[in-house]
Amino acid sequence: MAYRVIGVDVDAKKDIVLNSGAEHFFGLSEDPVAKAKEVTGGVGAKAVLVCSGSNAAYAQALDYLRWGGTFVAVGIPEGPPVSLPNAFPAVIMAKELMLVGSAVGAGRIRTDPGSDHLRART
Repeated sequence: MAYRVIGVDVDAKKDIVLNSGAEHFFGLSEDPVAKAKEVTGGVGAKAVLVCSGSNAAYAQALDYLRWGGTFVAVGIPEGPPVSLPNAFPAVIMAKELMLVGSAVGAGRIRTDPGSDHLRART
């Protein structure tokens, strides 16, 4: 089963997000949480993937979720650790939210010729 994709990012990334298959795009200059709730009939998103290094993106992530939704942390936040201001245990339990961390490497892309992702596969 495929999910509908809503992209949220800086306004300059609108074209790349929509050309990558997102059904909707909301820029940070709007109220992206309210817009996402609007296009989901008021219930919110089934899943939120934060691929940004922005602590602000993490702070907003749980607000997008519907009951039973899943939050996946992919991006590595910048700067010192910051707690999620709206991660109240009672809300997480009542809404039956799932929080998932995804370690995706060292947080930097290797560009040296020996990098596996640059080597041709045969």
